[in-house]
Amino acid sequence: KKAVTRAAVGTFEEDLETGEQYVICKTPRFAQTGPVTVEVSMTGQAFTDNKQQYTYYPEPTVSRVTPGYVWSGGGELIELDGSNLFNSDRLKVRFKGKSSKGEIVVPGKFKTMVTGQEINEETEEMQDVIRKYIACKAPALEAGVALPWETKISVALNGIDFKSLEGGFIFHDFKIGGVEPRSSPYSGGVEVKIVGDSFFDSGKLIARMRWDHMEPVVAEKE
Repeated sequence: KKAVTRAAVGTFEEDLETGEQYVICKTPRFAQTGPVTVEVSMTGQAFTDNKQQYTYYPEPTVSRVTPGYVWSGGGELIELDGSNLFNSDRLKVRFKGKSSKGEIVVPGKFKTMVTGQEINEETEEMQDVIRKYIACKAPALEAGVALPWETKISVALNGIDFKSLEGGFIFHDFKIGGVEPRSSPYSGGVEVKIVGDSFFDSGKLIARMRWDHMEPVVAEKE
């Protein structure tokens, strides 16, 4: 079987501090995925033969992130679903500000989970349905970052080429500063304005009143 080769023009670079030398080039396009051998020629004719390996993989996508927003103090578990995701020791997850400068990159982990079973159409046997996703811990934001901070969240399987999720991901620290008016009849139906910081339109906004008294005050009958 004849080998398929694709070539790209490279440029020479050298790190003056470390003395490390590089050849920089753009990856040529192939019609399929899989491992290839990287070779370099200084003359355009004789190529290296120490068989350095490089892998072409299917284009990954990110279709969903859970949850869609987290507390700015960090530590919450974030899960990203998509297609063509796989395990890599260079997995990275990036949070990049939409309207403001700044970005944070954290390590990601590839995980799998059995979510059910289905019939294999070829073998007509039952098989597990496997969910493949990327997980990471939400980073803690530095003091002074304006909240809420809306970002684009993206994943890089090789640590460099990031693929973004459509839509935003929000860091918040929402808290209530006051309520106007401060009281109303217990029959309900009065519109109130809740004033606070770091609020945003999550699409799931809920306000609740919690009764903290052991014994409620009963209204007097006339």
